[in-house]
This record gives sequence, C-alpha cells and structure tokens, in this order.
Amino acid sequence: MSIEEKVFQDACVLLGNPINDWEFIGIEFNDHSPHLRYYHEEGKVAISLSLRAKEDDRQYLFQLTHELCHFFYPKLEYPSLLEHKTLVINEGISTYFSVKTTGSLFSIEEHLRNDLKNHSSNYYQALELVERLLNTDSQAIQKLRKIQPRIDRLLECDFINAEIKVEKEIIKSLLTPFQ
Repeated sequence: MSIEEKVFQDACVLLGNPINDWEFIGIEFNDHSPHLRYYHEEGKVAISLSLRAKEDDRQYLFQLTHELCHFFYPKLEYPSLLEHKTLVINEGISTYFSVKTTGSLFSIEEHLRNDLKNHSSNYYQALELVERLLNTDSQAIQKLRKIQPRIDRLLECDFINAEIKVEKEIIKSLLTPFQ
C-alpha cells in the first residue's frame, strides 16, 4: 500500500467518507502554497502541493495530509460553485491530522507543534481547539459530519444534535471564521 493510500484510509477513520461532488484527479506541484485546485468547468479537483514538497518527504506528507482533509469537505460546492468561509474547525482538523500523521511517521510531532506555535499561531490555536474537542469525544468529527458533511457549514446546534458535550466557548471558537 502506498503512503497516499494509507493516509487516505487514516483520514476516513478520523473524518468518515469524503463528499463526492468533485472528481479527484490527483496530486500536482506548483510554486504556490498548498491548496485544493479546482477545475470548475470539469468538476475536478487536485491536491496542489508546493515545489518544496517535491523534494522533502516531511513537507510532502505534511502538506498532503493537510490538503487531503480539505478534500473530504471542500469549501466550494459543485456544480453550484457556492463557496463557504473557512471555519477554525476546518483548519484545526487539517492541522491536527497533518501533525499527528507526519509527527508519528517521522517522530517530529513536538517539532511540528513548536514550529506552528512560533510561526503560525492561528493554525496552532485551531489545532488545540480540535484536540480539546477530540479529547471530549474521539468520534466528534464523524458525528458532526453525519449531521453536516461540510465542516464549514456547521452550526452550534449540530454539536447538540450530535450529542457532543463540549464547552460552549470551544464550540463558538471552532465555528468562527479562520484568519
């Protein structure tokens, strides 16, 4: 099994199944930051990684696992092309999965956390909020996605309906737009 297949399986365990409105066409590299690249006319999407990821296995895995999570619940719907604001929970889940997966494989989780804390505090804070959510209920993300598959469309009532007992302040923080 390839590393890509393995991380896809691991993501399914954490997140449930991906939304299938976009057809996945593979992984590509460019000189931009990592993102999902949408081909609107064809209804296709690629995971686009930076050129740095082409030469660095750690960067490849970190970027791939992060963007893979976004693929599971794209912020852009097809065919309507309705776009949703990215919520803290969205980036928190993606950061959590990339830190856990890359950190485990390369034994660098503490390094990744410190790097985020020192250079990307918004991602670090989102990661911490998702960890608090998962410490309360390890199945929280799957429960929420059964109610609302698109993470960026979650509402406070979805946490109640999913019977996730987490502090209201955490819920409010998770549901704010990511900056």
